[in-house]
Amino acid sequence: MKGHNYGDKCRKFGKSHIFSKETRDKISKALSGENSYWFGKHHSKETREKMSKSTSGENHPLYGKHHSQKTKIKMSKAHIGENNHNYGKQFSKEIRYKMSKAQSGEKSHMFGKTHSKETKIKISKAFSGENHYNWIDGRSFIPYGSDWHKISDSIRDRDDNTCPKCGVKSIESKLAVHHIDGDKNNYSEDNLISLCVMCHTPVQYRGLEICLQ
Repeated sequence: MKGHNYGDKCRKFGKSHIFSKETRDKISKALSGENSYWFGKHHSKETREKMSKSTSGENHPLYGKHHSQKTKIKMSKAHIGENNHNYGKQFSKEIRYKMSKAQSGEKSHMFGKTHSKETKIKISKAFSGENHYNWIDGRSFIPYGSDWHKISDSIRDRDDNTCPKCGVKSIESKLAVHHIDGDKNNYSEDNLISLCVMCHTPVQYRGLEICLQ
């Protein structure tokens, strides 16, 4: 309604009162799903563009501002592990395809843009070595032996170029050959297994155990 600034009233109220977790959960449930005002509704393309413009550039509340390092760490911790809204969930193949399509080509926020050389260096440094989210005590820097290519090919042949975990057969690209105990110098056949990219990534970089189906 015109003439009423409910935003300021809510902010003033929020300073003097904090809802309990139980109350917040009740409010959330009461406004979720079919109870939501927006259930089954969608903004028109014109409206979405207006909303985007109204909070872009100088109109954005954070324009010209930067979060402190302390705040960034708090924000990061607040969305890690069980606090993440996607924790324990798995997107279906259909949903993943839709998400990919929605951010591809001209729809990508980087479409037609390129990072400057300076920015590329900053990004590289920010995710190098121990700063990388997949860092595991530097073991990736340990070189493979001179016979590794021959050995890895023999393991792929042994597994019939098929991932034993999910059953995917590699046709165009090679399967990864994984050291089960993490020791790159242990070339025992019992310690090597062929894995597709989807199965190798969580095992290699998240430390998950291999559970064959």
